[in-house]
Amino acid sequence: MTCTIYILAPLDDGRQFKSTNFPLFYSSAQEVPSYEKLRQYKEMTWMSAYEKSLVANNYKSGYVSVCYPLYNIRTGKSEGIVLEEILIQTIEESLVAAGYLEDINVQIYDSNAELLFGIIKQLDRESVRIESKIDMSNGWCLCFSCDLWSMVGQTVGMALLLGGVLSVIMICISLFLSRKIVASISEPIHQLLEIMKNEELLQYHEQVKISTDICEVKSLFQKYEQMIQRLRILFCELEEKQKALRKSEYVALQAQINPHFLYNTLDNITWKIRTGNQQDAIEEVVSLSRFFRLSLSRGADMVSVRNEMEHVKLYLKLQKKRYGKRFDYSVDSYIGLEDMMRYYVPKLILQPLAENAIYHGFEEIQEGGMILITVDCGQEKIIFEVKDNGTGMEKEYLTNLNRELEKTDFSKRAVNQTGYGIFNINARIKNVFGVEYGLTFESQKGEETIARIVLPYILKK
Repeated sequence: MTCTIYILAPLDDGRQFKSTNFPLFYSSAQEVPSYEKLRQYKEMTWMSAYEKSLVANNYKSGYVSVCYPLYNIRTGKSEGIVLEEILIQTIEESLVAAGYLEDINVQIYDSNAELLFGIIKQLDRESVRIESKIDMSNGWCLCFSCDLWSMVGQTVGMALLLGGVLSVIMICISLFLSRKIVASISEPIHQLLEIMKNEELLQYHEQVKISTDICEVKSLFQKYEQMIQRLRILFCELEEKQKALRKSEYVALQAQINPHFLYNTLDNITWKIRTGNQQDAIEEVVSLSRFFRLSLSRGADMVSVRNEMEHVKLYLKLQKKRYGKRFDYSVDSYIGLEDMMRYYVPKLILQPLAENAIYHGFEEIQEGGMILITVDCGQEKIIFEVKDNGTGMEKEYLTNLNRELEKTDFSKRAVNQTGYGIFNINARIKNVFGVEYGLTFESQKGEETIARIVLPYILKK
């Protein structure tokens, strides 16, 4: 605030003290018109508003003042006054700065209930007004009046805004928590559904692991895991039974082939002895003995490539003794002798193919037949081929035959039914080594038939 303080004392030298640079109206305190009146105040006294300063020539108007008696601390007597003049404009500016609410009226009245100054704004007559009065220590009265909405409207608006913001935040939190709760239930179930779609799960013994804290969902997973374990046990039992069944079929096939072949061979040997051809009979007996020794192979299911080639060669040699000019044969290997000894294959896979060529390929011819058996290797595979120049197969029959050979199992067939031997060979190979291996046929009607067996490299243990 801007104020001027004058200290006036009736001293012998007539001195005056002031706190402003403006000149004084009078040269001594005694010349001030109101000085004698002011000297009569024994305590702090506020005076009503007046237009011009009492003592200072500052060209400003509108003052209120407060007067204090000035005492000599040595004598205790009043020797002057302290007059403090305050511009009303300064007070009004302070009130305006403090009146931050809209539509507010402020008035200050003196001890005589006369309006000193105020800030008066036009209020709506229909609005609700609030008035308040404050009595000040100097006898003045400070009055406030304002519209109710101007006082609480901003607070209410802020409260509504804050409430709206909090509501949106709560909705967002609720949505987030609800999604999280739903996800905690749906995600594990979705994972379980994905696991159920995995058809290879039963082939592995890995435990189903899904993390969840929901007891019901966890119980569901445990029951599913128990079911999977039970199915694995059942599949293992079924697999063992199938292996036993295939082994029994294989043994039954051997039991059927060997007596049939043995009967014909022994009959041929008997005929040669009766005709006096003992040398041929002896050679045939030796070949037959060697043939069955290789067939038994001490109970082993896998034999070397060399032994399998020798086995089919002995079979063709014995059949050649019986059929004579009806066919000839050739057994050749395109792999080294050392590899023929190192690589192993399932036994009795070539003899049924050679037998099939003799009985079906040369069924309609009496001489000039040719069976060519070869073995080769490449790309980590062993390839056997049994080729004959017999009657061949129709295209439709060949297509159906190869389609059936793509399967990993075959239905039970009567021993005397055509094709039992080749399906047995193919199923044994695919079940042991996989569907990419096995037996296929190529044929042209009236020209030739090629039976091809593809096997992986199996080294001797």
